[in-house]
Amino acid sequence: MISITILHKEEYEADIIVKNDNYELLCYCISNVDDLKDITLITFLSKNIVKSEVDSGKVTKLDNYYAYKLFCKVINCEEHLVTLGEIKIYLDSALPGDIRNGDFVEFEVMRLDVF
Repeated sequence: MISITILHKEEYEADIIVKNDNYELLCYCISNVDDLKDITLITFLSKNIVKSEVDSGKVTKLDNYYAYKLFCKVINCEEHLVTLGEIKIYLDSALPGDIRNGDFVEFEVMRLDVF
């Protein structure tokens, strides 16, 4: 089950934590959080996307406020869709050509946005 916790809220801007049983992600929200029904994350400035040697989800917090290194399972290469448990994340960058559905990838992201 995915839950959100609102840390800071303006009219249409918020810092929220999206979490499930295993992972917790600090995200930026530019939607009205009162209208959120389904959580959809999209990366902002994802980079260094490579096939991972790790075959499970993993989260490493980086130094910048919203930045992470994520290890995720590829669900749909064409849509650039990966998952971290049941948290779905759309990449803003294309996956390398050798990546297939079901593979695990690792990448760095400057920020995760909630829509």
